[in-house]
Amino acid sequence: MSQNINEAQQQPAKISRKSVIIGVVILVAAIALTFYTIIKNLSGHDIIATLKQVSPLVIVIGLVMMLLFSFFEGLNMYRVLKLAGYPVTLWTTWKYAIVGFFYSGITPSSSGGQPMQIYYMYQDNIRLSHALGAVIMQLFGHEAANALFGLVGFIALNHMIVGTIGHLKYLVCFGILINVAYFFFLALCLFSQKAITLIKTFLTWFIGLFDRKKSGKLQKKIGNILDEYSSLHDLIKQDRTIAIKTIITAILQFICLYSIPAIVYFGFGYTDFNFFEIELLQGVIFISVGFIPIPGSAGVSEGMTLMLFRLLYPAATLGGAVLLGRCLSMYFTLILYCIILFVFISIFKVLKNRRNN
Repeated sequence: MSQNINEAQQQPAKISRKSVIIGVVILVAAIALTFYTIIKNLSGHDIIATLKQVSPLVIVIGLVMMLLFSFFEGLNMYRVLKLAGYPVTLWTTWKYAIVGFFYSGITPSSSGGQPMQIYYMYQDNIRLSHALGAVIMQLFGHEAANALFGLVGFIALNHMIVGTIGHLKYLVCFGILINVAYFFFLALCLFSQKAITLIKTFLTWFIGLFDRKKSGKLQKKIGNILDEYSSLHDLIKQDRTIAIKTIITAILQFICLYSIPAIVYFGFGYTDFNFFEIELLQGVIFISVGFIPIPGSAGVSEGMTLMLFRLLYPAATLGGAVLLGRCLSMYFTLILYCIILFVFISIFKVLKNRRNN
């Protein structure tokens, strides 16, 4: 099957001087946008003073956890693409996960992650329909783990959380409901042929509303993509364990992500709370604001973090601890991923092309 897939795709274009110039411009723009995002969000904070309060080992372990976080995300996409017959490697799908994190971090409302993942897959000769299936499977696991951590955390730490946030508990409940609903929607997209047919019908009708020429070309293209996706759906149904594997992998992924606050907490020398309590607390924070589709949701997230982390830290170190946790889970990781995507991978491509020539 993989031979048919590869034959159906266009061969990659040769690298030209124009492509190199465009690549350099993109690299400079990506670095500039990364540092703009970081400086804008860290304005007014003394990050150097905060870093001096903890061992450098805390930074190293935190970044390793973020690399593992993306590795597990890539693993969930890897299974789908291998099932569809593509000769992908774990390194390749790890790259797609890094792409998703990076572009989510530098675009408003985290809107650029999944589209750029699909674009990078398309550049690697993966059909749009199958790239879409890999992304949906990854999101399926993401929402399952997200809802699980949020729900278990809210139940296990209910008395402590409600006593701290008061009426904001309804925001947590609403976040859990939204994530559970989204999880079931993704499950239908993956495992229900009727749902896929309904989505195809709706999209064809909706796109037709904007087709002034009534050519039907875009509707046909969307229909073809969803028909190909349906063939992937049949393959997914043949592997009945893939959903369980995806959810377990996503749980490991979120354990890595939610370990960041625990690493910072122990790095400051505190021991009153254990690792799992901090993981669950972070799960509650994540699910309470993750559904808010506005650029300001990052500020809401940090506000909720400050509110709940008062349970963990004295006032003197609260701000520095939240800042360091945010840097490890977002800003430092953005810099690392920017270097990986636009320096290391570019160097590997150049070396590979030289060997082939």
